[in-house]
Amino acid sequence: MIRNSFSRLVKRGLLALGATLFLAASAHAQSNNSANIAGNANPGDTVIVENYDTGQHREITVPKSGKYRLRSLPTGNYSVVIQRADGTVAASSSVVLQVGQTARVDDPATSKAAD
Repeated sequence: MIRNSFSRLVKRGLLALGATLFLAASAHAQSNNSANIAGNANPGDTVIVENYDTGQHREITVPKSGKYRLRSLPTGNYSVVIQRADGTVAASSSVVLQVGQTARVDDPATSKAAD
């Protein structure tokens, strides 16, 4: 009887451990479902990205190096606009981001080498 109870307890423990590992692996896989947008633009420009499907909107100001990168964006279809400090649009593109991809969108007026 004690042996039977112990056996059930071990089985339940192993089942719980297996379920926990499965859920942890599933959550990790979902967190890697992202992509990036990077490029070159003039320092002080603003890069604006919007996901056409979800409406998610992110902006970044281009640093002094002229290189920018928006990380961990969900996959999907994006509008990318590079806006100069005076409000004029330097470049506008549509990109489709896939898992693990880094799409490049450069201001055509910049002549910096790709990073």
